[in-house]
Amino acid sequence: MRLRGLDCETTRLMKRAAWAGYPLGPPEEWPRELRTFLFMILVSPAPKAVLWGPDLFTFWNDACLRTFLGPQHLDRLGAPFRELLPEHWPVLSEHVQAAQAGEGRLIEAIETINPASGHPETVKACYTPLVGLSGNIVGVLAEMYDLTPAVRRERQLLDENEMLQKLFASAPVLIAYMRVPDYHIRFANPAMKNFFGGRPLEGRTVAEAAPELEAQGFIGLLDEVAHTGKAWTGVNHPVALSGEPEPRYVSFIYQPLLNDDGEVTHVLCSGYDATEGKLAQDLAAQLRHELLHASRLSAMSTMAMTLAHELNQPLCASASYLAAARRFLDSGDETHATLMREAFEEAAAEIQRAGEIVRRTRSLVTFGKSETAVVSLRECVDNAVKLLEASGNLGGLAVAVEIGADRVVADRIQVEQVLVNLLRNSAQASAGCARREAQVGAARKGDMVEISVRDWGRGLPQGEAAALFDAFGRVSRNGLGIGLSLCRTIIEAHGGQIGACDNEDGGARFQFTLPAAGGA
Repeated sequence: MRLRGLDCETTRLMKRAAWAGYPLGPPEEWPRELRTFLFMILVSPAPKAVLWGPDLFTFWNDACLRTFLGPQHLDRLGAPFRELLPEHWPVLSEHVQAAQAGEGRLIEAIETINPASGHPETVKACYTPLVGLSGNIVGVLAEMYDLTPAVRRERQLLDENEMLQKLFASAPVLIAYMRVPDYHIRFANPAMKNFFGGRPLEGRTVAEAAPELEAQGFIGLLDEVAHTGKAWTGVNHPVALSGEPEPRYVSFIYQPLLNDDGEVTHVLCSGYDATEGKLAQDLAAQLRHELLHASRLSAMSTMAMTLAHELNQPLCASASYLAAARRFLDSGDETHATLMREAFEEAAAEIQRAGEIVRRTRSLVTFGKSETAVVSLRECVDNAVKLLEASGNLGGLAVAVEIGADRVVADRIQVEQVLVNLLRNSAQASAGCARREAQVGAARKGDMVEISVRDWGRGLPQGEAAALFDAFGRVSRNGLGIGLSLCRTIIEAHGGQIGACDNEDGGARFQFTLPAAGGA
């Protein structure tokens, strides 16, 4: 046998071995077919062995020695297979003998102990008949493949999958994932099943498991996620389930799962039942609205007498003008026609003034649903100033207005209440000061409009600036107004912020933000 150029452990072992008395004789006397098959396995990097003749004399290559046999078999080269690995022969004999009879055999997984390392391993073995020059079967080619790393990875994945299944099953959030494009539900955790009243979900499509969702647009959202590959998030989304009298609310995300080619194969749905939180949020908004209404009603106690005085003046004036017009009319003097017309016009103006006072007062105490719309800040400031003048709470404070950004999205009455409160505080803080003036300004800040009210009064209470907007702060709430804590509640409910600071040249500055309307 030619071993020139084959420098490996097996060839060196062949050269050193004493073949005298061996049934096959020395290598140079071995059959040509055996030498050919040996050369084939020796140059192969894969673990291979030749089982030669009826006795299955075993020859291996270096890869087989390292991977499956180990150094303890170095002196057994050429031994019969059943003597080489007696512990494996009961399992492998059937397959090896089938190959000797001309039937190739493939064993997918053999659980065994590696003789080289002593560790458990999983092996795939292939036994192929070897045909000689005469056409007869002269041996068996044994090929071994170590599946242990792949099996370990598979078991690890199964363990991780089992762990995730347990984690998802115990999670309080809603979890399910479905196959694209039919949205066949592959998994749904108990929280998801409970949300749907214990319906069978797994193994069914979304349309089959919850047909009412299609009309509510949920399957359309799945189509969008599957088509674009982008996640979709819903917050406090209403869900009307059959058999339940009231809709429920859910916050959730549809997350696309992509394969290596970037194609969406599944969609993961996770979220939580937000019904209680949504109802609590709605109740809080209702209570806030009712509190605002109550505060407006209580404010009427301080402005009732002033309002009566303010109404008395235009009504008395209009009565006087009408009495004068009547006298002109009774005189029959046509030269008084111009004076009579002027008297009627003045009376109408005074009556209109009284009606305006009544209208503003009615809007202040009217209880209705809080609605946001595009409103004019200039009009809100004008109405707030007129209300303070009518109630006598302005106290001679001069109000300068500079509106750079006029239009915001807000509840007009609530914004006027905030301005009334801030201007009333400015009037109280400016009492007895040399400069009794307030400036109201508005400027665009990104998507918001910042409104400021500043004065030159006594400034903020020392050491209490941080607590100005607390619910139990020591800011006076007497007279017209709803308190700075409710001002903060109103502004934050609009998505804005409110704050205050002292001015370097004296006085204080309050500022709050509201969402800007288009073109503000």
